[in-house]
Amino acid sequence: MKNRYALIVFALSLALLCGLGCNRKAKEAIRHYNLGYEHQTAGRLNEAISEYQKAIELDPKHIGAHVNLGNIYIDMGKYDEATAEYMRTLEIDSSEPKSKLNLCNVLARQEKFDEAISYCKKAVSEMPNEPSAYFNFGTAYLFQGNYEQAIPLLKKAVELKWNFPEAHYDIAVAYLKLGNVEEAAKEVAELEKMDQSLANVLKTAIGGAVKPTK
Repeated sequence: MKNRYALIVFALSLALLCGLGCNRKAKEAIRHYNLGYEHQTAGRLNEAISEYQKAIELDPKHIGAHVNLGNIYIDMGKYDEATAEYMRTLEIDSSEPKSKLNLCNVLARQEKFDEAISYCKKAVSEMPNEPSAYFNFGTAYLFQGNYEQAIPLLKKAVELKWNFPEAHYDIAVAYLKLGNVEEAAKEVAELEKMDQSLANVLKTAIGGAVKPTK
């Protein structure tokens, strides 16, 4: 009986120590995540990567660190690395919709259109009121050259968020690609109210070919 009691006390002590240790690790992971976010918002991307990686070492299931790391990799043009981070978040939580939205974006940039559109559809289904879901979906079709399919999705993004210059720009691009200069000009007029520099790009592009935003 004494041995059994001693084993129970030992097991409880281990559980308590593990709990305290895990709690410390979780707090330390949050600290590194917060430092990473500060670096990221200040444009210090390499420092941000280092801090997010430290957070993940301490807490491999820290979704925020994986997502933000993926976002940085997109900004750096490291699409394979970004894809891996977003995929990891879905391994942790398959219901995480923003990772599907991000995969829609990054896979389209890599011209993996079938995969991208699959994730785009999931993102729109799970976030029906999120303008970025429709924008990314529309942009995926735009990259693919399916301009007629891109326009309604991009217009839905604008319907949900009128002050969305990138969406207005891409609508204009799609119309230009279809040879509809009149409709493109309407989008330029709207864009001038929000972002004159983007509007100027389109003004010089009317009658010529332009690329969608990235």
